[in-house]
Amino acid sequence: MAILAVWNGAGLTDGATLTTTLAGPGDTPFALRNGTVQTIERIGAADHSDIVFAQAAGAASWIGWGQAVFGTTGLAQYTLRWYGTFTAWASASFTAATGLTGNNTTQQWRLTLAGTGAGTQAGQLRILTGTGTQLATSGSDVLPLNEPVRIEIGSDAGALTVRAYPGDATVPLATATATGLPSSGFDTVRFGPNSSTPTTPQFRYRHFAASDTAAPIGPVVPPPDAAWTVWDGAAEQPLTLEGVWDGAAIIPATYDTVT
Repeated sequence: MAILAVWNGAGLTDGATLTTTLAGPGDTPFALRNGTVQTIERIGAADHSDIVFAQAAGAASWIGWGQAVFGTTGLAQYTLRWYGTFTAWASASFTAATGLTGNNTTQQWRLTLAGTGAGTQAGQLRILTGTGTQLATSGSDVLPLNEPVRIEIGSDAGALTVRAYPGDATVPLATATATGLPSSGFDTVRFGPNSSTPTTPQFRYRHFAASDTAAPIGPVVPPPDAAWTVWDGAAEQPLTLEGVWDGAAIIPATYDTVT
């Protein structure tokens, strides 16, 4: 798996307006942006930032990556990952993300979240074609409000699977899978609503990533605690982990993380 782009927003100014160049160290800026103002909310000790979407009725509000990330010919296999927190559901389904081809011109698929009009199914994952035909849902499994969820969309040559996890968990709380979608050419993703209706209550996205395979990218996991110790019979003593013995030599240990 190759990570094509990430956006974490480390070190950004709280309250700043998102632009097509604003990004933290190692981030790929969202070169595509539309609609109402998205603002930065710095989290913790500025290790990452939320992007706050507060859609007004007058315009769609989305951000995205295009051919600079996915290539001019597009991809058949890819995964998109981000975290979201939703404060309330709209009155009807709204678009959480969209996949496009033709350099951000033709929609291949949409991920929508059901609104309050769906009753107990509000927060349901729904996969639609680019023209709006619904192909699959997560059934009675819905997203919670006011709790972080990790959303991963994996595409494998026309088969699209959406998984939503509670934060950094590894077991999804909701899944939807659709087939028969375009099998290649994906070159743009939009995160956020495509249209001005319905008016969408405020929500937050963070920790974006994109890869070139259909396998889940996984959670944002901090490195393990480096303070290794060993019990000597009386007290804990510092211990350095150098690597793994392969029968002939010590192979240096490495830790790989996706942010």
